[in-house]
This record gives sequence, structure tokens and C-alpha cells, in this order.
Amino acid sequence: MTGDTPSLIPRAAVSVVVRWFDSSIPTSSCPRWLLVQRGREPNKGMWSFPGGKIQAGEGTLDAAKRELFEETRLVAQSHPIIDEAATEAQSNYDLKWHNFGAFACSDSIHHPRQEGEGSSSTIGFHYVISQCFVEVVASSMPIITASDDASDARWWCAEEIQLAEVSGKVTSGVWRVLERSEMLYSKGLLECD
Repeated sequence: MTGDTPSLIPRAAVSVVVRWFDSSIPTSSCPRWLLVQRGREPNKGMWSFPGGKIQAGEGTLDAAKRELFEETRLVAQSHPIIDEAATEAQSNYDLKWHNFGAFACSDSIHHPRQEGEGSSSTIGFHYVISQCFVEVVASSMPIITASDDASDARWWCAEEIQLAEVSGKVTSGVWRVLERSEMLYSKGLLECD
């Protein structure tokens, strides 16, 4: 790599692992996880954690909060309300962030397929993704609205995510990040406030 081509420079990005436990179902022991369906490349049409590029001068946690709001309209009660629709939707929940920064990091490297070839050595996208964690505190399922570059958004249980990743509907690596976050959470290592 010569460094002359801007598309080859890895870009900083963030994804948000959003956990909600449905306490309204007495028999439920399965937390729910929020995934969005990507509306743009890379991985257009696939499900993944909400997230996106970190803007110049923006902190990782600030980028995570912005991206979560932009893609799902979820925003913390203590956060300045962005618009009237968010005010109404957020009345039944609060967000508790792991405020010590990202808990994991991964690469997302994409080699575009060229017509007539099986693969390419050209790099189309390279993101270094910092994963942040937030817990949703709510007595009922929080309202989410896909927006910005997310074409859909919904709550999943872990088993659904694992099966969907194996079948190619969820981006590769999501299950591994979810497992890591749940292990850290269960050991009290992802303190949220």
C-alpha cells in the first residue's frame, strides 16, 4: 500500500451494541439486541449493529450516541432532545451508557467483486470499528424508527442473531461482538450509567 489513494486509508467508525431485557415477560431470560438493516454499502441489505463513521474532532462515545439516534431515533433522556418526535418516543425508556469508551474493536475490510471475477485484491472499504455499549432501561419494548442510512431496525434475541449470521443475513462478526459484550456485562465489567 502506497498511501496515495484515500480509499485505502482505514477510516474510524463506531458501532453500538444496544441491550434491552424484557422484564414484562416473567419467563423470558433472553435479552434483546438492536440491529439495523443497512441501507447503503458496504453490506447493503444485511443486518448489523447501528453505527457509522466518526466525524473529525468527534469523540468515540459522542459518535456512538449520534449514530444510534440517527439510525433508530433512540436518545437518552439526559441528552438534549434533537426534535419533537424523539421527545414523544423516548418517554418510555432511558439509555444507560458504558461511559468508559469502547469495549472492543474490529476491522471491516471489503474487497469489491469485479465483473467476471470471483474476487478482487482491491480494497473497497476499510473501517476500524470501535464498539460501544448501551443498556436500554424500559418496562416495555422501546419504540425504534429506522432512519438515515438504516432501512429497517428491530430487536433480536441472541439465538436469532447467531442463526442469521450463519445464513448470511447478519454481517460477519456481529455474533462474536455480542458474545463478548454479554460475557463482560454478566461479569459486571460493562458498568452503565
